Amino acid sequence: MTPIKIKRFHRVPIMLTIIMSLGIPICLCFLIFGIIDASVGLIAIGIIPLALTIICFGLFLNYGIHISQKRVILMNQRTIKMFRYDDVVYINITFTNTCIEGKLKAKNQKPFEFCFDGVDLNTGALFRSHLSVSGLKLTDEFVERSITALSTCNKVHIKNLYEKRKTEK
Repeated sequence: MTPIKIKRFHRVPIMLTIIMSLGIPICLCFLIFGIIDASVGLIAIGIIPLALTIICFGLFLNYGIHISQKRVILMNQRTIKMFRYDDVVYINITFTNTCIEGKLKAKNQKPFEFCFDGVDLNTGALFRSHLSVSGLKLTDEFVERSITALSTCNKVHIKNLYEKRKTEK
């Protein structure tokens, strides 16, 4: 079985774009000036946020479902769950126009329910705005490609409630 990866089905939040475009150059400046001046404080001010930004952006890009011969990994906004492929009994996945939801049942465990409905960077009342929330960008082609890829795995059961968008000519 070839590995199945269902990811990059969400828009990038505007807040993340602003943080990436302003934060990375500023952190790099602190890092470079810290190295030039041999200042441990400036190096720390530059490297810690830069490392966190890179790690978080990497997690953001891998947000989704990964199925291989060894593992099933579900990575959403709240959790990262790993299951051994041999322990998985079934995976039910439902595609709708607003989300991708599912249920995974592993041996000797309760069913694990998951939902991919967008990304919310809201951490508190200070940042409550639409700038930090990102919805899904499900397209007809993405749903068809995902269903085709997922149907190659015999443990995956797919329910398609996604309604195709009407294109006007």
